[in-house]
Amino acid sequence: MQHTILILSNMFSLLNYANYLLIVVLIDIIRLCEFVYVLILATKVMGYCMKGLYLLRERVREIGSCHSLSIFQLEIVSERWW
Repeated sequence: MQHTILILSNMFSLLNYANYLLIVVLIDIIRLCEFVYVLILATKVMGYCMKGLYLLRERVREIGSCHSLSIFQLEIVSERWW
């Protein structure tokens, strides 16, 4: 009887430890997914910023090639364009 209780106790202990390891692994996987998601989001934001800067540069070149403007006038035109 005591031998059976000892075996059941050890099995319960192993199951408890396995459950703990499973939870730790799942938490690590969730953290990794969050990190990858933030990395992808940051890359997209950086891409949008680069695209915006490229379009602004092209617009400034376009305006500059038509006629010369002062910096103040250029800011007003770029505000209207956006």
